[in-house]
Amino acid sequence: MTVTFDHVVITVKNLDQAITDFSKLGFHVTRGGAHGRTEMAMVLFADGTYLELITLRSNALRQFLRMAAKVGLLDRLLDRKSDIYRRLSSWFAQPFGPVDICVCVPQLDSILTHWTDTGLPCLETAQFERTRPDGQTARWRLGSSVDARLPFLIQDLTAPDVRVPLDDVQGHGNGALGLGCVRVYVDDVAGSHALYEQAFPKAQTDVMGTFQFGLTSVGLIKTIQPDRKFDIEISCEGPPRTLHVGNAQIRLI
Repeated sequence: MTVTFDHVVITVKNLDQAITDFSKLGFHVTRGGAHGRTEMAMVLFADGTYLELITLRSNALRQFLRMAAKVGLLDRLLDRKSDIYRRLSSWFAQPFGPVDICVCVPQLDSILTHWTDTGLPCLETAQFERTRPDGQTARWRLGSSVDARLPFLIQDLTAPDVRVPLDDVQGHGNGALGLGCVRVYVDDVAGSHALYEQAFPKAQTDVMGTFQFGLTSVGLIKTIQPDRKFDIEISCEGPPRTLHVGNAQIRLI
């Protein structure tokens, strides 16, 4: 079964400001619309991958989640949840910046059943929808292992280009071409490698800690800062440079 990289989730405090900031960094940003308690925008690449800039529409809810995380209440509340919202809710209690990665699968239930059968506990799936500024509605399903070290999974229920409007892909002023690699910081590289190998055996490469999902690779490396989870490498035209986004780096190489 083909599994391809889909997107990196980047939480932001204010979506309008994030669009301005990313535009100043030389990216073309596409507004994606609202869904539920969130709204988002996208930095799209021609291969179908993208950076998702997402925020909670309620600042009060964000403050509650962060306070609950500080006192240990959020973990207790989320441990009671058995569905994908357990994972999604945790995004907004973390520092702003890259918080998660997603891969796209054609048959979500088949993968989750395989994971469960091989000893990987999974969260219950949920269906989502988002109405774009042009009125089109995208629908999809999300799934995940209980272990958040693995990417979460997405399956489109509408045509993929409704959710990811490739007709809006434009050249980026900074020369960015495509999402080449995402570096994932983990406490235990060997253990995380074994987990990825179990979940995505066909994505394994000959390099320890590196897995290939379509044109994008995921590299597992040792944690260097407690709140730093991801760095992003984007292929580009022009000289290499490093951009800083929240607690992470985006390298154009």
